[in-house]
This record gives sequence, structure tokens and C-alpha cells, in this order.
Amino acid sequence: ARGLQRIQKGSSAGGHKRGRAALEEEGSDDEFFAPYEGRAPERVEPIASVEQYDRYCAAYQRMYPVYKRMHAELSQNGREFLDLEERYKAGDRHEKSTAEGEMRQLLRQRSRRIARMDRIFGAMHEELKAIKREVCAFQEAHA
Repeated sequence: ARGLQRIQKGSSAGGHKRGRAALEEEGSDDEFFAPYEGRAPERVEPIASVEQYDRYCAAYQRMYPVYKRMHAELSQNGREFLDLEERYKAGDRHEKSTAEGEMRQLLRQRSRRIARMDRIFGAMHEELKAIKREVCAFQEAHA
């Protein structure tokens, strides 16, 4: 049960609010997700031993903080664009022009990084979901 407890404690994807400055400051910090770039998701087989169970738990614990951080950054990025879109829709001519300029600037600054993160995030999501499913099944069978 020790592995699932570790998984359950940190398994809800969510993020804390972070401002634009925090995202831009981290804009050059690709290192946190780079190890997962270009890597095919691991095939997750049913767990046949305690050793395999421990390996799955360790993999989950290694990957989840990266997944959670990507989720937070992707969510914050989306919120910022939605906020700019609302400013554009509600604004006068000057406000529309300002919001549009900010959107273009953010796109230039972030589009490649966000696209890379989104690809990695999707693969990690599927792999983490499969690991959690197999860990739960193993624990249920051995309870």
C-alpha cells in the first residue's frame, strides 16, 4: 500500500496561480521537462511482482512533479490568453490594439515552448494514468 499512498497524495493535477513574470522567468528553464522530450511513453504492463510494483511507483514519483509543473504552466498560459481575449473583446480601439500587441508578443515568446510542453504533457498523462491503474489493480489484488 505504500506506493499508492505516495501516488494518491500528489496525484490530483492542479496548479497554483502564477503570474506572467514567473512564466517568463522560467521561459528559459527547459531542463525540467527536457528529459521527457522525444521519448515514447513506456508500455505499462500488469504488475507481476513487488519489484515491478516498486519500479512503477518510483517512475510515477519521478514523473509526477514534472507533469504537475507542466499542467500549472500550461493552465496559466491559457488563462493569460483568455484574459487578453476578454480585454480585446471589451475594450475600445486603444485597448484592443494593446491587447492584440500583448497576444502577439506572448505568442512569439512562448509558442514553441508551449507546443513542446503540450506534446510531452499528453504523453506523460497517458503513462501516469496507466501506471496508477496498474498500481491500484495490484494493490486491490493483494489487499
